Amino acid sequence: MSATYANGTPSRRRGELLRSLLALLLVAVPLLLGQQTTASVVQDLGATRELPNITGLELPENGENGAFRWGDEIVTMQLQPLGYPLYAVLAVQGVRAPDLPEAQVDATSAGKDLGTQIIARSPVTLEYRLPAAATFQINPQITLTSTLFQPPGDRRQLGIVFYRLEHRNGPGPSVPSPWPATALLLSGLLVYCASRRAGIRPRFALAVTAIWGVLIGLLNALERPWLVFYSWYFVVPPLLVLLLYPWLSGMWMRRKNPYPSAAEDVGQPAITSNPWPVAIAVTVASCLTMLWHLVAPPEPPGFNPTHNVSWGVSFYQALPWPLQLLGVAVVIAAIAWAYFAPLRPAGEDPLQLPGREILPHWTPWALAFGGMALFALFPVAYSEGDSSEFDTKIPKGAIWRERELLDFYIKVRLWRLLQTIFRLPSEIYALVAVVAGGVYMAGTALVGRTLGRNRSEALFIIGALAAIGNILVFFRYVESYALVTVASLFVLWACWRYTEGRMSFGTLGALATLAPLFHGSALWWGPMVAVAWLVRAYRQPRDNRWRHALTDLREGVGAGAAIALLVVSIMLIDAYDYERFVEGLSEMGGADGRTMMPLFQTTNHYEHYAFFSLPHLGAVVQEQLLVAPLALLTIVIVAAASWRGVRRLARAVPAIITLAAGAAGMFFYSISWNPDLGPRDDWDLLALSALPLTLLAAFLLLHLPQGRPRRIALAAYLGTSAVHAAAWVLLHVLGIRY
Repeated sequence: MSATYANGTPSRRRGELLRSLLALLLVAVPLLLGQQTTASVVQDLGATRELPNITGLELPENGENGAFRWGDEIVTMQLQPLGYPLYAVLAVQGVRAPDLPEAQVDATSAGKDLGTQIIARSPVTLEYRLPAAATFQINPQITLTSTLFQPPGDRRQLGIVFYRLEHRNGPGPSVPSPWPATALLLSGLLVYCASRRAGIRPRFALAVTAIWGVLIGLLNALERPWLVFYSWYFVVPPLLVLLLYPWLSGMWMRRKNPYPSAAEDVGQPAITSNPWPVAIAVTVASCLTMLWHLVAPPEPPGFNPTHNVSWGVSFYQALPWPLQLLGVAVVIAAIAWAYFAPLRPAGEDPLQLPGREILPHWTPWALAFGGMALFALFPVAYSEGDSSEFDTKIPKGAIWRERELLDFYIKVRLWRLLQTIFRLPSEIYALVAVVAGGVYMAGTALVGRTLGRNRSEALFIIGALAAIGNILVFFRYVESYALVTVASLFVLWACWRYTEGRMSFGTLGALATLAPLFHGSALWWGPMVAVAWLVRAYRQPRDNRWRHALTDLREGVGAGAAIALLVVSIMLIDAYDYERFVEGLSEMGGADGRTMMPLFQTTNHYEHYAFFSLPHLGAVVQEQLLVAPLALLTIVIVAAASWRGVRRLARAVPAIITLAAGAAGMFFYSISWNPDLGPRDDWDLLALSALPLTLLAAFLLLHLPQGRPRRIALAAYLGTSAVHAAAWVLLHVLGIRY
């Protein structure tokens, strides 16, 4: 016996093939047995307003024999694939004047003539048996062609009257239609494969498949119209298991043997030995930014997207002057405290008790409920953008908006469910914004605990993430940016954790797939996810680096594909079709369909200026001033003053490279996307870059050496950012337009 056969490999493969065929048989037999019962679908044509499976009928009318529809010369009917034989049973009437000949109808299906019938002047029933070839159509079709006449006083040329359509199969012997049967058999094979993939022994895997087959057989016998309509969705659950299993099993293995983190491998060095230049530069930048808040020239009234001089801070002057002075006083007081307060010994955190965790376990919950209370009690008085669109489109039946697919869909479904409580869809938008804000605040605690080395650093990161312009979208702000902001924060956190080796790539893949489904702008996190995977691969031992990397990649792609498959299935169940897809693609770029800003010359009035132009430079500056006034400036200061130290820190904490890639990718989106209203009125569309830029700036400042300079820089940064964000929110809460 050869070595190949000695170890049994071909025989095992042959055995697995036979068991796969047996799995198909375990589904096919119950399916065929259940098919022998008779099933039918009845459509009352006169009482049903929408008939998507029938063409050639007029609007419903009422007559002496009940509700009906007139037919045109040609009427086409698509039937459910209930099996073979399949019958179409029609209740019709050949209404004609007494002096006219009776109506005639010719029927065809799958290219076969089903005969010509004389339709009496009184209601009659027609029964057609569709040919076997029709069952190979996804929806078997029958076409009726009738003679025409013009009723007295009616300008229309009409055929016959239709009352009811029944499509049924049987009686037996009957066989399933090929298309639903293929899906159901495939689902059984996938159930067996998923069971084997999960490590279940062959006998038990076949037992699971047999149970699945019996379930399908019962549904085919008792609920056949429902089963054949949803047949392809039976493929989804076992396919999800196959795609998600590497992720779930990987999570279990990593709990037993986690990767080493960056903090465990190497300490986190300070970025410079002399922090005073950085501290002074950040403090000066803070003071100049606050001064610009007070003296910036007002923007001209009206819509002028090319005037990008001061709108990032000029709103501050619209507040009452006592509040303006209070904000300046807060910043000065924070800097003064940082300078004059006594110093603690190096490495000591006054907020951290010995032996305690960085943040108490209740911190995320406290931030979540505290944030939701704040966001609910102080709602904004107005929103920018197209918020009024939701109250006009959703009540008319709109459920899709491809730019924010899941965001729009979830809110529409919530409003339909709670319509008795919430009169307008915009009220659901406000509710979701508050809840999303609570999740965001809980997420800041996770990020703070991950990036901070002690309680003070964690609280600084939480404060920095709360003091950005994006926080406005949680104050019952009626727009589609709350959920994507929350999802983006968790994508950033997951990338950091994965780069450290403390999270599976499947989790990151799942989050990175969900975020752009909430809003398409999150697609720009793609480069960060790719860099995280490459950095993690680089940190693996050289001999098995790419084996681990490809395993992670398979896990992440599988998790993302599973989520995408689930979402697509929901869309198809909710009648999403190719026409809607084409229409949605045309809307992705807004009113003009153009997504990216022109480089040198504009082509229509929705392109307000070119990429290489002074108005565009002004818009970039103002956008960053509005959402994160000191983040980008701080990164530039630290990089210029301590570039070697930043490189040392990146070698010790490679997750910085991932975060920098995310900041670069989203910043490029914010400066290259072409908003219909211009950056000033579409600031929220371009605001996601504030998250990675703020995190990167905060992390770099926290790696200044312990001492007074570091404390001054942190106080100046956080004080200015908090006053700016609070003023921006207060402006909207008070309803002040500027």
